[in-house]
Amino acid sequence: MNPLFDNLIVIELSCAITYLACTLGRRRYALKTHILIHAAITAVFLFIMNLATKEVSLQYGGETVFWMLAGCALITSLLFFYGGGWGLRVTVFFYVLCYVLSIFTAANRAAYLITNTSMSGLTLLIQTVLYTGSIRQFQQFSQEKFIRFLSEAAGSRHQRLLLMQTITSFVLIAAYNILMVSICSELEKLLFLFLLLFYIVQTNLLLVFYLQTDENKQEFQLMAATDPLTGLGNSVALVDRLHEMQKEGGAFSLLFMDLDSFKSVNDTHGHRAGDAYLIRFAQALKRLGGDGTFFFRKSGDEFIGLTRDRELAKALKALRPEMEPGIAFLGVSVGCANTPEDGETLAELLDVADRDMYRHKRERREADGRPERLD
Repeated sequence: MNPLFDNLIVIELSCAITYLACTLGRRRYALKTHILIHAAITAVFLFIMNLATKEVSLQYGGETVFWMLAGCALITSLLFFYGGGWGLRVTVFFYVLCYVLSIFTAANRAAYLITNTSMSGLTLLIQTVLYTGSIRQFQQFSQEKFIRFLSEAAGSRHQRLLLMQTITSFVLIAAYNILMVSICSELEKLLFLFLLLFYIVQTNLLLVFYLQTDENKQEFQLMAATDPLTGLGNSVALVDRLHEMQKEGGAFSLLFMDLDSFKSVNDTHGHRAGDAYLIRFAQALKRLGGDGTFFFRKSGDEFIGLTRDRELAKALKALRPEMEPGIAFLGVSVGCANTPEDGETLAELLDVADRDMYRHKRERREADGRPERLD
């Protein structure tokens, strides 16, 4: 073993870890801190390594338990300087550890296969080639796929799944290093390592594909339950939310809203202005929403609200959202149906709210002295 090459191997490992910690971490401002910490840890590690090699016969690729444990210190700063919760930090810790340890193990086994002399120098050369060819792809995949899904899945079963996968991968690689002291050819050891790494990579890709599919499924479900023009829920979302509120128990109200004289907006200003009119009204509804209040577009100029706030109907009747320049808001008629006294099913509540809405529309027309025209 050559102490110079041994030191260079560890320094290269530390540089790779520092690069990944700074590029994958959320706290970009901690670059200098990362570098200082890794420099200090590397210096201590090199001192221990040189001291130990003088006292005992330890070789890379041989009795490596000591080196694997000591090498973990090189990326412990990830646990403290990477943003996010501890589940996220631990997962990224083992994720990076698996990559770094895999590259070193592959380089070391390849060096053993080629020669038993000047093995440290050959390990350094192969390790450098492997890092050069893979670290950018690893970083890109991690940023665009693995860590993005991991961050979005914070606290969920998906995050726990990724955490278990990364820890299992590390244990498999560590077990490989321990078991490879058994008597078998270096070629067999190297082939077994490649099979192990292939399994780990495929498992990782499978998990990311699963998360991508699950995310797409959720997006499709959201699109299927959303009105494309206003961004409010549609009839599908209305039925689902009604059932959820019924399961939660307690009284709530269904509010039926009909925009007054909306046809005249389309006839006078055009359908594009009519769409903007609907969007502005929907935005005003969203601002009124909150805990226990949800709004939906039923069809055309008809909107529905589900709420536990019995005073919301009054606020809606007084609502005057700001419209596009040159277009006045013509008002909204509101009907209300309460559970359980007015019914339980959607059809029953809509029937009561619809009749109440037309009553409100008629009262407003009479109060304004306008001819009765229920549009």
